[in-house]
Amino acid sequence: MFPLPVSGRSLGLGVMAAELGFALLEPGLGLPGLSGIGGFLVRHGWGEWFQIGHACHFGGCLAGWLFARSVLRPRVTLATLRAERSRRE
Repeated sequence: MFPLPVSGRSLGLGVMAAELGFALLEPGLGLPGLSGIGGFLVRHGWGEWFQIGHACHFGGCLAGWLFARSVLRPRVTLATLRAERSRRE
């Protein structure tokens, strides 16, 4: 990925982790410890970060990742079927 020297997979997983983290830091959730950190961020001028639906973005990332895994899985070939059959016999 230009200009960052990271793979698309690593970038996608990083975005998913960030969205999950921000979704859990939401001050309105009331999670012990995590909401306190979110409240600290809001009090120090980072309140606009919590106006985005991070849980919705995380859900979309997860659905896209699962769809890509199902579509981009290795294709079944005659050679793999024969190898599997010989392994079982």
